[in-house]
Amino acid sequence: SGMMMVSDSTAGSYAESISSSLSSSTKVFTQLLPKPDGTGISPAITDNYDVVYGSYPRNYDEMVLVLDKNNEISAQALYSLGILPTEDYRNYLRRIDRKEKFEEDEFKSIKFNYADICSREYSLIPACDLYEKNGSTYTDIKQDNIKLAEACKGAMKVKITGIIKPKEGMDTKFISSPLGYTKALTDYIINYTAESQIVKEQLANPKTNIISGLPFLPENDDEKASAVKKYILSLKTSEKATLIGTIYEDIKTQIGTMQSQNPGSKIEIPDISKMNEVQRAALVDQYLNMPDNPQTKEQLISFYEKYISTGSYDDNLKRLGYVQDETPCTIAIYADSFEDKESIADCIEEYNQKAGEEDKITYNDIIGILLSSVTTIINVISYVLMAFVAVSLIVSSIMIGIITYISVLERTKEIGILRAIGASKRNISRVFNAETFIIGLFAGIMGIAIALLLLIPINIIIHIIAGMDTVNAFLPFINAIGLIALSILLTLIGGIIPSKKAAKKDPVTALRTE
Repeated sequence: SGMMMVSDSTAGSYAESISSSLSSSTKVFTQLLPKPDGTGISPAITDNYDVVYGSYPRNYDEMVLVLDKNNEISAQALYSLGILPTEDYRNYLRRIDRKEKFEEDEFKSIKFNYADICSREYSLIPACDLYEKNGSTYTDIKQDNIKLAEACKGAMKVKITGIIKPKEGMDTKFISSPLGYTKALTDYIINYTAESQIVKEQLANPKTNIISGLPFLPENDDEKASAVKKYILSLKTSEKATLIGTIYEDIKTQIGTMQSQNPGSKIEIPDISKMNEVQRAALVDQYLNMPDNPQTKEQLISFYEKYISTGSYDDNLKRLGYVQDETPCTIAIYADSFEDKESIADCIEEYNQKAGEEDKITYNDIIGILLSSVTTIINVISYVLMAFVAVSLIVSSIMIGIITYISVLERTKEIGILRAIGASKRNISRVFNAETFIIGLFAGIMGIAIALLLLIPINIIIHIIAGMDTVNAFLPFINAIGLIALSILLTLIGGIIPSKKAAKKDPVTALRTE
């Protein structure tokens, strides 16, 4: 539910110290993750953040300021909280626009006392209180500094009770904004808004925009024209005077038409540049009270479609910050581990298979999407590397076969002697198979040893680039054994043909070979 927060201790006008509304800004405010029972603050927050000063919120009207790991916070957040003076902030923006360079130590001198920050008090104005009753309609007071200041006097007060920052080595960012508030504050705003007069009136009039007094969905052009006329007549004098520029051309057209219908009459076309505010407003009233004619009706309908947006009933309730616990629009589910996350996703998929089309649950697994993208990229890179490795292994196997074949040719006489003294063909084949086995075994062991040595400088480079010591490249033991086995297998395959050729040599021919 929306609300506006204003610093009571900031110098200058209230308009300059307004931060923003919670409903529209995700840069300043974040609700802290509650415990599973919906109360307090989740251990996911308290276990991963250190309290630098003060304490975590205990009541619904308390918040915490969240720093980064360097005890820093953005200038925009400080300005939004009324801590950084408006003129200083605007000066920084002007310098950025002029593309001026900032000295390296310029901002290090800007320091704020924790006790001073936690001593500040803020006025919290729910969205429903940003409208003032004006007859049968309501007026938005967000741009009226005087009325906004008056609203602050009777508004609820909130304060910062603690300052926290991420623990050393924490990788996950649980709080994405400088200010964190509890679910208790959310519940308070929901209940307060539901009991407000403007919300009750809107709930009782689902066909009419209670703020403007216009119907949400006019049924025909006559209703549109009537709605616009009623709306304009209800405006203030200054607002009507501003409106004259939009309808002035139509006024001149209407006067010209009236003169053509009554040639004897003389009607002067007013010059609005010589009129004051009251006279302009009176001209608007005169225009709207003229007898109905097609030109006026067409202009009013056009004005309605261009400038008046009554929205819908649901849009209006949302603008007022009204929500219902029994009709949530989104549900956030937090898991303690990736295994739990997969189990939750499986349960949802199982439910969707049985549910009807309108009852199916649509969910966004952001981590799953990111991991899927990363996995796809890694798989593509892996497949490319595997292709290069496969080519290398094929070439290596061919080279091993050639080397073994050359060895057979060079040891032809030795093969003849072994056959002459009683060695069988199988014995000769085993001699060469044993050699290729030993070559494959030692080659695999040497490859693993070199890989383990290279991991040392590789991890150092990864730590420097990633900026963290938790990311490491390593070679699993099972994979190492598999690589050695693959090396032996490939060398044996490469030596099969030469070893069989050696076993088939005729001993007499082999003995005659020099």
